[in-house]
Amino acid sequence: MSSLSEKKSNFPTLGVNKNLSQLKLVQEKAHSQFSTARSESVPSSRRNQDSENRFEELFDNFLLNTLNDSFDNCIESFFLNELNAKSVTYWHDIPSLHVLYSKKLKLACSHSDGLVGFTFYKREVIVLTYPYEHPAYNEKYDRCPQELMLSMLLFPLWDNLGNVCAVVQVTRPKTDPFDVKKELDLIQYFTRKVGKVYPILFHPPRPESTLLELMRLMEVEQFLLILQKQMEELFNCRCAEIWKLDRATNEVFQFKKTKKLMYSDKLGIVGDALSRGYPINCIQNRMLSSYCEETDGSEIEPVLVIPLSYLKRKVMYAICIRGGSNTPIFTKQDEELLKIVAPYAFLAIDNLEIMSNSNSGINESELTTEKQCIEGLRDLIECISNKSPIEKSIEIAVEKMGLMAHADKSTWYFPDKKTLQLRTLFCTDKDIKTDTISNRTIPARVYANHEVFNIADAYDDFEFDSSVDLETGYKTTSLMAIPIINGCSDVVGVIEFSNRLDNQPFPLSIVKYVNILSTFVSLIMDNEKLQRDVLASSENIRNSLSAALQLTSGKCLQSTFKDIVGNVRRKCAAESGAVYLLDEEKNRLMRFVTDGEDLQMTLPMTFGIAALCFKTKDAVISNDAPNDSRYVKDPLDLSGIVINNLCLCPIISFSGRAFGIVEIANKDGNFTGGDIENIRSLCKLISVSFENKKIKEIAAQGNVLFETNRWIDELEKPESRIPEKLKLLTKQQLEVCDLYFDCLSYDVSELYKIIFYIFDELSLLTVFNISSEKLFSFLYDVRESYGDHPYHGWAHAVDALQFVFFVIITTKLNNRMNSSEILGLCIAALCHNSGYDERAVTFNIATEILHQGKSSVCATRCSLIISILSKRDSNILKNLKEDELKATWGVIVKLIIGQDPFYHFQLIDSIKGFIQARQKENEKLNLHSHLIEWNHETQKIAALILLLKAAIISHIVRPDNISEKWQIRAREEMRLDKQYEKDDDFLVSLKKLNREKQTRRMIDTLAFGNLIAIPVFKLLSTIMPQLNLITESGEANIQKCRDFLYPPEPSKK
Repeated sequence: MSSLSEKKSNFPTLGVNKNLSQLKLVQEKAHSQFSTARSESVPSSRRNQDSENRFEELFDNFLLNTLNDSFDNCIESFFLNELNAKSVTYWHDIPSLHVLYSKKLKLACSHSDGLVGFTFYKREVIVLTYPYEHPAYNEKYDRCPQELMLSMLLFPLWDNLGNVCAVVQVTRPKTDPFDVKKELDLIQYFTRKVGKVYPILFHPPRPESTLLELMRLMEVEQFLLILQKQMEELFNCRCAEIWKLDRATNEVFQFKKTKKLMYSDKLGIVGDALSRGYPINCIQNRMLSSYCEETDGSEIEPVLVIPLSYLKRKVMYAICIRGGSNTPIFTKQDEELLKIVAPYAFLAIDNLEIMSNSNSGINESELTTEKQCIEGLRDLIECISNKSPIEKSIEIAVEKMGLMAHADKSTWYFPDKKTLQLRTLFCTDKDIKTDTISNRTIPARVYANHEVFNIADAYDDFEFDSSVDLETGYKTTSLMAIPIINGCSDVVGVIEFSNRLDNQPFPLSIVKYVNILSTFVSLIMDNEKLQRDVLASSENIRNSLSAALQLTSGKCLQSTFKDIVGNVRRKCAAESGAVYLLDEEKNRLMRFVTDGEDLQMTLPMTFGIAALCFKTKDAVISNDAPNDSRYVKDPLDLSGIVINNLCLCPIISFSGRAFGIVEIANKDGNFTGGDIENIRSLCKLISVSFENKKIKEIAAQGNVLFETNRWIDELEKPESRIPEKLKLLTKQQLEVCDLYFDCLSYDVSELYKIIFYIFDELSLLTVFNISSEKLFSFLYDVRESYGDHPYHGWAHAVDALQFVFFVIITTKLNNRMNSSEILGLCIAALCHNSGYDERAVTFNIATEILHQGKSSVCATRCSLIISILSKRDSNILKNLKEDELKATWGVIVKLIIGQDPFYHFQLIDSIKGFIQARQKENEKLNLHSHLIEWNHETQKIAALILLLKAAIISHIVRPDNISEKWQIRAREEMRLDKQYEKDDDFLVSLKKLNREKQTRRMIDTLAFGNLIAIPVFKLLSTIMPQLNLITESGEANIQKCRDFLYPPEPSKK
């Protein structure tokens, strides 16, 4: 090797360049130190013989390493060791693309980018103490920021022709500066030596195994399949194609899976290479003017094309490889390697075409079939490794078995357990639909007899069913059917081959190889079925748990989760724990339940550690939250809690959707992986309970704080006005002020809005300083007390309040009552049926008899109202003065007790007595005053009780379509129609059944209206003449019922 150093150097002179103020000084030193390198020869007498010997020894070792590793890896490892470097990056030049490419970084750098491009341009050694200050520095390619405290050395490498072929980039800590003399001697020597042996080192080795594989005798389709695999292994490309231009006919053919004639206007990039006769290498196919989406594909990828002309035959071939997403670029070595492979591929395809055209068949050998079988097993194993769907494995197996059998069509049949018939699972003929019942008798016979069937001409067998041939136009000749055996030696299907490509009968020698592949696939299918059964069992367990939790009441479920959160918190030895659920409307995480010291009510979804946990769907631990950049305190957080450490886990549904998180905070010590497992168990339980529910449904099962935060912002809670999210639309406000109000057309949230609007219109919020938060909590508790009854439910309570409000604004009743009495009237209207339970009717009747007619239901209802208003968060009477409080409670209690049906007719008689007495007094004094003395406490309370009674049955006077809805709900609650259906099973006609139901409903309405409703509304309109319209509407509804039941006789002319 020493003789190489004495020869003349043909490479450009190396120089030194240094950054900032030392640049010129270092250059002068370097030029003086390496002046001998610029001369044509290097006298050995002026060299240090020891250094020379050491360099030769190092280079010899480097050459030995290139035998076992790639050239770029050897370069990087050599200088990493010899220069004591922190990192070494080898950038080799791709002249056809005018870029430098690093295989290690998978980055392409142009000749004018970064310090790498600058070194390529300067063609000399660059030493930089502060590389980031250099004007050419680019963070993307040079990766040497100031905080890393690194110096950099860059130098070019030349090939044997004196062209720059690469740039080597070396970094090292500033504490170990580069020794210019010592290290540049090594670089100078190494550069000179590499240039002389460059053709040997860089030239890619011939892929002998690939070339031998391509030159085997086979069919064109087989060759193309092998070509795809070999090119994928050599170049890591997505696909490979061979193109052929016949200059005699000017036709272009593409060989990919089969031979395909290409149109002249759709040739794309390869067509451009064929016309120019010049190789093409591009990083992005779309950047070329010749790009054609139909031919070159829609995916952005690198393309490499190598053309080759056969002048004697007037044929030009081109081989094209397309990179795909895994290959960012094709290098110069890829170009050289493809140039080696291309002639062999062209020769092989040319020979195979000649043989195919001359009809010279290729005898199938046992070895070839065996190899194809092994390849099929390898492909199936790859499918398992890649977790591909079972359909993909079946497709690969059928195609591979068809290739082994040289069949034109291959079909896989499997038995349908329900019909005991064979169905088509997969067929290589796309005209045959999959999963269709097969009536072919030959596969059925093979399946039943467990025997192989083979025939030269299918039509010679009388059992052959030619219906499929007639439908598809396909002509079946040779046919073979083989039973598919699973691991338990049971027949689980049939594989059928049709029409051997060489027009010969199928050989029996392929049966054993088909059995190997088919049995392997059947094992995969059995395993897939077993996995599905396990998943189905898991799903059943999950559904059972979900159903059990759904049977649990909302409050009980909330209490259960609170207890579980407490147990998890204590097990983690933490001070606080909470469950947060996503509110998509606010795009914030709302607290659902909490245990220990209260955590913040909401968490942002745009920043912070909670948002990170939610979006990444992964657990997050922060054991030093104040100093953790991921933890950002929400400026809207008014809880005042100090978070020292925390652990968060996402709540993920079975479908993979995140809809909440669990947070455990302030542990005595650091959170660990064991804490994560405990919290994840809680997350799974919550996921099972709520994964199929929306935020409104979750809120219904949650607590009042959770639902309050959904509708009222923190700044709105103490204010005595309607929150923005609880305001009604103008159209809805007009509906609330009208008799034709349909309460059943509003959802739960809109019912809250209606109550807030009524309280605001009556000035109750401002007069008594009722905060929006307290009113919402009060309404929430009242709603919870109603339950889910069809008629006596929360909607009926709001409907009664609306009727009271309608009467107040219509009759100006607020001018005759003070605000305390109006507040009591509204509360009584909302709570008139709170705690209703139809199952307790029998018990209540017995209790009333025991107490001599006094209603225990009304007393219990008053106690419930007192308990609700006694709560700190629900006490809307907190700011009332003592006299106002007495007046309000007096109205509430008297109105609730006044609804006792035992006193109904006594009340009617009393009010009639008040009216008659007042009428006599008016006649005597010739006055026209009100028939009720509103200043008289007894008369006023009696009138208000009557008003509330009318409000409770107000559906009678509303429009017929609205009234009908309430009547249906009432009958549903009392189960009248169900009992009626049970008693009248003889009614077969649904139309007749509905007619009978409507008749029964009309009878009940007519009886209730005549006996109870109409007298109440007539008496109410007598007291308040402005309500005559209400009475007329009720009488009109009753008349419709009467006309339906007793149609009037047609009038005679």
